[in-house]
Amino acid sequence: MRPQVLTVSAFGPYAGEITIDFERLGTQGLYLITGDTGAGKTSIFDAITFALYGEASGEVRDPQMFRSKYAKAEIKTYVELTFCYRGEKYRVKRNPEYQRPKGRGTGLTLQKAEAELEYLSDSSRPIVSKSKDVTKAVTEILGLDYRQFTQIVMIAQGDFQKLLFADTATRKEIFRRIFHTEKFQQLQDALKAELSRQKEAYEDLRKGISQELSMAVCPNGAIEEPEWNILKKNGFDGQTLRAIELIEGFLSAGEEKYQMLKKEEEELSCKQRTLAVYEEKLQRYKESCESVKEKEKRLETLLPKVIKAQEFFNEQVNKQPRQKELEAKKHRLQQDKQLCEAVQSEEKQLIQVKNELKEKEEKQCRQSEERKKQTQCIEEMNRQLELLKDCEVAYSQALLQMKQIEKQKNEWEEIQKQKLEAEGTICELKQSIQSVFDQRKQQEEQIKACEVEIEKLSDAGREEQRCQSLVEDRKHQLEQYQTSYAEYKSTCGCQKKKEQSIIQQKEQLDKLNEMIQKKEQLCEELKDCDVLLEQKKAQIKENDYRLEELTKFEKQLKEEKEQERIHTELQKKCKIYIASYESCQSEWKQAWTCYLNAQAGILAEGLEEGKPCPVCGSVHHPVLAVKNLQTVSREELDEMQKKTDEAQRKAEKASAAAQASYAQLQKLRQTMFDEITKWLKGEEVIFESIKTCDQAEELLKKSFKQLCQKKEQFLTQKTSLEQQSTTYHCLTTELVNAKEKQQFAVSQLQKEKENYAVLTDKAASMKKSLDQIAADKNETEKEIFLTKQLQQAKEALLQAGKKISYARSLREKEDELKKNKENLLQKEQEQRTNLDGMLGKLDITKVQIEKLKKEVESDFAIAKLYEDKKEQVNRLRAEAEKKDLMQKELLQEQTKKEKADEAFRQLELLIAEERATNQERENSLRQKYDSLQAHNVQWDGQSAQELCLCLQEQMKRIESEQQQIEQVYQAAQKEMHSLKADEQILRNSIEEGKKQILSILEDNGGTMPDEELVKKEQEELSIKKEITSQECRTWFAENEKNRAVLLGVKKHQTVMQETEKKYVWVRELSNTANGQVTGKPKIELETYVQMAYFERILRRANVRLMTMSQGQYELKRREDAENKKEKAGLDLNVIDHYNGSERSVRTLSGGESFQAALSLALGLSDEIQSIAGGIQIDTMFVDEGFGSLDEAALSQALKALANLADKNRMVGIISHVAELKDSINKKILVTKTMGTDGPGSYIKIETN
Repeated sequence: MRPQVLTVSAFGPYAGEITIDFERLGTQGLYLITGDTGAGKTSIFDAITFALYGEASGEVRDPQMFRSKYAKAEIKTYVELTFCYRGEKYRVKRNPEYQRPKGRGTGLTLQKAEAELEYLSDSSRPIVSKSKDVTKAVTEILGLDYRQFTQIVMIAQGDFQKLLFADTATRKEIFRRIFHTEKFQQLQDALKAELSRQKEAYEDLRKGISQELSMAVCPNGAIEEPEWNILKKNGFDGQTLRAIELIEGFLSAGEEKYQMLKKEEEELSCKQRTLAVYEEKLQRYKESCESVKEKEKRLETLLPKVIKAQEFFNEQVNKQPRQKELEAKKHRLQQDKQLCEAVQSEEKQLIQVKNELKEKEEKQCRQSEERKKQTQCIEEMNRQLELLKDCEVAYSQALLQMKQIEKQKNEWEEIQKQKLEAEGTICELKQSIQSVFDQRKQQEEQIKACEVEIEKLSDAGREEQRCQSLVEDRKHQLEQYQTSYAEYKSTCGCQKKKEQSIIQQKEQLDKLNEMIQKKEQLCEELKDCDVLLEQKKAQIKENDYRLEELTKFEKQLKEEKEQERIHTELQKKCKIYIASYESCQSEWKQAWTCYLNAQAGILAEGLEEGKPCPVCGSVHHPVLAVKNLQTVSREELDEMQKKTDEAQRKAEKASAAAQASYAQLQKLRQTMFDEITKWLKGEEVIFESIKTCDQAEELLKKSFKQLCQKKEQFLTQKTSLEQQSTTYHCLTTELVNAKEKQQFAVSQLQKEKENYAVLTDKAASMKKSLDQIAADKNETEKEIFLTKQLQQAKEALLQAGKKISYARSLREKEDELKKNKENLLQKEQEQRTNLDGMLGKLDITKVQIEKLKKEVESDFAIAKLYEDKKEQVNRLRAEAEKKDLMQKELLQEQTKKEKADEAFRQLELLIAEERATNQERENSLRQKYDSLQAHNVQWDGQSAQELCLCLQEQMKRIESEQQQIEQVYQAAQKEMHSLKADEQILRNSIEEGKKQILSILEDNGGTMPDEELVKKEQEELSIKKEITSQECRTWFAENEKNRAVLLGVKKHQTVMQETEKKYVWVRELSNTANGQVTGKPKIELETYVQMAYFERILRRANVRLMTMSQGQYELKRREDAENKKEKAGLDLNVIDHYNGSERSVRTLSGGESFQAALSLALGLSDEIQSIAGGIQIDTMFVDEGFGSLDEAALSQALKALANLADKNRMVGIISHVAELKDSINKKILVTKTMGTDGPGSYIKIETN
């Protein structure tokens, strides 16, 4: 693109119209734009950029600022650019939006932004006239959009070092705008979002599994313990499979450790048993010696007692037949008691069922009453809804009528305004007519005076003969004059009519223009109503959305309460299961102790004196264990063990469920509180922090109230804006019709003016001929008059000589009076014309006033009707709202009634079932009564409970007697057997003791070990065994816990494995794309793509930087960031070839920074140009920065720019550096001056 001619008017610092002819600067090379600070050097490029794209060259200026503050109000602001591209010429003209004086009246109006593109090389193509279309067409012609153009063509002031010193994040934003890499950022965001979704799905699974995994136990001192602790601390994030592997390892190692400890425990038990044998032998030996001596003494005292016990036992044997009789009687009473207890139980159940049945029947009655009330309520609501059915139709009709009346009301207000204007016009016309009448009266008096003077000043010296001869000629001329005068009068009449018609049409056109202007102003005021209406609809939509969110929060609050209730129930259930487990465990321990005691008793029954014990090996059994009659079998013990284990599993499961429920409750509560807190920050609600559900509920109610109030306000504003929008569209339609009428009136007025011009020309030609005839006529009349005066003069010849001198003086005055007369006649004619026009105008105005009066009278009625309709609409709106509310209430009542009907039906079924069950129990009770009578039970009207007590009392007496007989018999038998057994035992024991003493001595070689040493060793073994047993139990419990965790986790392992695998894969991909890989440079995907562009830019930039710095500096992209926490990839270093070092570009001096920044900007321009593909850059601009260079550096910079400017390319340098003025011949001088019309800037081109 090559600019040829640039014209700016009232643009920036240029107060007037300035034209810059770029063709004078040639087609290639450098040229300088220099001048005073603030004179408008950069504004030249602003004007070019604005003409092409409607934007400024930099981000500082806004197009609305382009209106010059120095320009006069009447000067228009615009920019016109003629440019050439690829041999084709174009002209673009554009003006910004600014305030200008109104075309009529006073004040300012907004001049809209306009644009126009003309194809000068192809006249057949239409002119592009809209701003957006012009910008689009320019972009298509040049192949560059606005940002590319400003980056390639204009290296703007202040933008040099932004890119040079920017960090990776800032440079990434700049490159994103230039190279359009947003799609890679969008891909990164998409990966983040996908990671968030995968993480959420993974977290839902992980939290449940993590809770189970956290219950696993890592063995103390395990190699994997550090790894396990890290995994547990991180919540097993992404490592659940590894955690499962570790638990399996723990379980395997635990089993090995458990088996090893079990084996060690068995070895210690074996040693302990061996020591126990030694200890037992020692104890036996000692006890045996003492026992033999004691038993010999006891035997001597026992023999008399044995004889006496045998005699007493024989007596009790004779009393045993009575025991059998009592047993048979007791058995019969037992059967009767059982039957009576069954009757008693049936009676209680029957009473309880009857009471429950009574309560249900009462509940059924209450529900029936409630159903009747609900039915009546629903019927009442239906009746009210029937009454309100027609409200909606009436409301719609009334609303339409109100809109029509409102439209008529607006027209009435407009007519009122027209009426007031017409009355003012009538007053003005009356005053004008009165002044015209006064002027006309004065002029008539002046004309009469002139005519009197003229008659007096007639010349009496003319000859009579000449007058008579002239009279005949003038008669003929007088006839012609009368004919012509009639035609002239007719033409003048037509001319007056045309003139009046034109005046009327002008007045109508002025009124029409004024009405159009008013409607345009009104449309201007209402033009934004559609936008405001859309905004208000958006606000209403946003408000409704927030209300929906509020409803969602209320649902979440209900869910939280429900979850809290579930958690409370689970806690209660957990406590119940734990209590059950503890109870089962206590029962099992008691049963186990009882079982062991029973086993000992059973073992003792088979022991015989002198035979070894299968447990301890002893042949002497001084005190045998007594067999417990209430023993527990092994099956019952195993069953109790199973129950205990089942209770433990249930307790653990309930505990885990309670913990999971609590975690879910906390998560739900925290998520809800966070969302509510975040949501409430957008509302006008004052709060500190949400800690409880009640506080959240209170804040939500407060917000709901505020949102409802906002919604009402928005709806009111929306209704108002809809009315304004309707008015605006009506006005727009009326404005279009009025403009059509205006165009028609203008065309008619033009035709009337043309006709009026024809009549005026015709009247002028006629008047000219009439003036000639009138002159001849005046001369004829004058001659006739002089003839009469001559006759009189003959009679008074003597007196004429005296008046000659006076007549000469009056003759001069006669000419002057004639002229005055003609002027007065002409003025009279004009005033007649004006007067006729005003009278016609007055008549028209009076007709309009009468019409307006009639319209006003009808419009008063319309206004009253409008108020009535408005009141009716409000009343119908209230009725419609009441109807909607009642419909909602009706739906609620119907739902309640359906639920109540269902409950009533369920209750009826329950009552029927209870009645049937009651009848069955009564039949069963009757059968039991019959059974009791069949057993000959004496009833005597007693209750079942009293009969049971009576039978029980009889049984107690029988049992008491039985027990007494049995006790005496058993005591006698026991005493006899005991004494005999004691005798035999003593005898055997004494013998056995003696043998045992000898055996023990023989087993130990004739000597016994030290008792103290044996005890000490036994204690040490007991301690070791206890420690080993404790470790064994601990490892067993840990293994069982890990096994339970492993079984629970493996149920979800397949789903978890797939989810975790996908989550880890997406996480790695997202971290890689977003530069978040641990231990790696933080290079994002978008940055990686931009690095390729950056490398190409640096290659192009280094070509120029090496030239400018004479081979010293070269730009290089920094591979790693200075801080690993910062983003990397686009940071910039500089290589100093003089000392071979690499350092940051921030270490460069001011001039070196300018060279590097200029090179980087030119490299960026070349890269963008290559990416744009096939574009042709004929002109470039470089703005400021040369002041920091010394003479040599400036020469090198100019050399690089001169190389850039070869091959038919122009490069403009915007600067005020003095050295450049001497180095560059072609210049555009911009000066800021204070002229006679005020301050402003001017331009001069030098090509020397």
